[in-house]
Amino acid sequence: MSTAIFSISLGLRLNEIEIPLNIDEVKWIERGAFFLNSIINLEFAKTYISHHPGVTNSWSIGISLLGSCWLERFFADWHHPELLAHISSCLNIDEPEIGIYIAPRLLQAFVTSTCLVGMHVLARQLIGPLPALIGTGLLVTEPFFVAYQRYISTDALQASFSILALLMLLLYLRGDRTRRALLISGTFAGLAVATKITALFALPAVIHWLILIEQGKLEPRFPTIGWQQRCRELSFWGATGLVTVIAIWPATWVRPLSVIKNLLTDLLDEADRGSLFFFGHTTDAPNPLFYPLVLIYRLSPVLQIGILICLICLIFVPLRKKVPNFVEVYAIALVPFWVLVLMSIPDSKIDRYIHFVTPELALLAGTGWSILVQSIGQTFQSAILGTILAVQLAFTTYLSPYNITFFNPVFGGARTAQNILTIGQGEGLEKVAGWLNNQPDSKEILVASWYRDALATYFRGRTSEINRFYLEDAFWLNVNYIVLYQNQLQRQLPDPDLLAYISSQKPVYTVRFDGINYALVYPGPVPTSDRLESLAVRPAVSLGTQVELIGYGPSLFEVDKSNNRIPVTLYWRFASPLPANALIRLELRDRSGEVVYRMDSPLVGGYLSPERVMPGTTIQDIQHLDIPDSIPSGHYYLSIGWIDGDRLLKFSNMVSLNRLEIVKIEGALK
Repeated sequence: MSTAIFSISLGLRLNEIEIPLNIDEVKWIERGAFFLNSIINLEFAKTYISHHPGVTNSWSIGISLLGSCWLERFFADWHHPELLAHISSCLNIDEPEIGIYIAPRLLQAFVTSTCLVGMHVLARQLIGPLPALIGTGLLVTEPFFVAYQRYISTDALQASFSILALLMLLLYLRGDRTRRALLISGTFAGLAVATKITALFALPAVIHWLILIEQGKLEPRFPTIGWQQRCRELSFWGATGLVTVIAIWPATWVRPLSVIKNLLTDLLDEADRGSLFFFGHTTDAPNPLFYPLVLIYRLSPVLQIGILICLICLIFVPLRKKVPNFVEVYAIALVPFWVLVLMSIPDSKIDRYIHFVTPELALLAGTGWSILVQSIGQTFQSAILGTILAVQLAFTTYLSPYNITFFNPVFGGARTAQNILTIGQGEGLEKVAGWLNNQPDSKEILVASWYRDALATYFRGRTSEINRFYLEDAFWLNVNYIVLYQNQLQRQLPDPDLLAYISSQKPVYTVRFDGINYALVYPGPVPTSDRLESLAVRPAVSLGTQVELIGYGPSLFEVDKSNNRIPVTLYWRFASPLPANALIRLELRDRSGEVVYRMDSPLVGGYLSPERVMPGTTIQDIQHLDIPDSIPSGHYYLSIGWIDGDRLLKFSNMVSLNRLEIVKIEGALK
């Protein structure tokens, strides 16, 4: 059975191992390389890299990168032929390509799969063979769990080490193991904390266990030994964990006080990160319903049903006799309870933060399903057990490798969840990169993107970040495509007006999962050569000596009838810069030439100053005519010009587009 668990777990983690990429992995691949490089150079203080603190991840990533380099010496094209076969090049990573992630993912897949086998072995002794088998089987195939186990972020190792530490500790407290088990448990606890500091949130559950035991409420399964002896055991366990953290974290060897200070400061900053999305709004502090809703939408219905059965049997006294090893199951249930309580206190809340208690939830689900299976007789036990695991495996294999896109279909799936929780952590950007790589002159294309690092890992062209510095003219004077991402749109970052301006166009490419747009590619302000070839104006129309209209996009007269908004996509070629306050004037004229509506607006929504446009530059400009309801339906003409303040620019005349034989607006206004 252990072999089957290991094989299935490893297979799900290795399936299409190069996709997708979580944005946090980009940070950790760089952190892991820097961490090990600092140790090699004896710069131990520099191994404080993050407040997570991610020490085990850093060791795993750094070692796997070195191992990959070693293989490079013997096997050309192992996975990244550009890496030189020596340490310095391996650990000085700039703009990592996707091949670099394979070795760290391989090592993590092996470690986490081994830990799952260990969990099954310990759980068999603690709660019985059948609950342990079902629980481990459900966990191995749980989409939410598998998704984060594939990523080389802190969540996978934290969950793996935490469950081993807690199960081993319970076995020791029950009297099944010697002091050696306490040492092993403390070591795994230290590894969990060194991976992610929130592993400490399981500590109240441990204290709760000890209180119940010493009060005699868990006898005879867990014998009392007196508080003096119990405190010594707890001290030994905690000291073992602390020594483990210090032993594997060189920064604590040289500057322990600085490490503690930095941890406290950075953790407070993390707890106050803000810009989160919850229940349709951007918020800095989601309310306590956040994590219960995460459990509803992120866990599979199979797991939820098992948990519900188990909790009902734990809560209602007459049903407790149905729970095999009731005391042990009750103790396990205290872990997710306390973690959820403590996780709900900080303002910063993200769904993956509760990932590390998914193993405990799976064991509860295994207990619940085992109660149901055993209550219906042996005739159908095998069939029901097989059906349970088959349904769970179907969820995971259907979505693989995009398990992260799973949202419980019983509660509306992603279509409903998108209005409640943040969706998207980088998945889908590899598909965007594939589309961009197939564009003409893709290596010369400049793409601005949210989660730029994730896109750049797959894209062979140039990339830039959409961030709070987007107002710089250099951004708008070079970008060929813009990529917006789902959680960016949910959180309206970096600026709602900017997002509204970009998304007013039609996307040229969209990545969808479960009916949700995860990534949308829009034309940038600098058109590519193939876009220019498809323009409708021939020849170009000169508006004086400084600028000419060389065409318009196909969406010129595509009207949004819900708000009478007419998008006008114009392409300007500049012979020389215009005055900084120059505006584009759009006029709607009736058949007699009378102006019925006039609008003055800046170039590129005001994000690009006309005086900064270099000679010879072509700019795509999106304008919008917001037609008042007072204007009746009919045939109109659109005229375009440039103004400086309240006067028409001397070099420009208003150009009536119908004289260029461009389509009239007909029957558009309703």
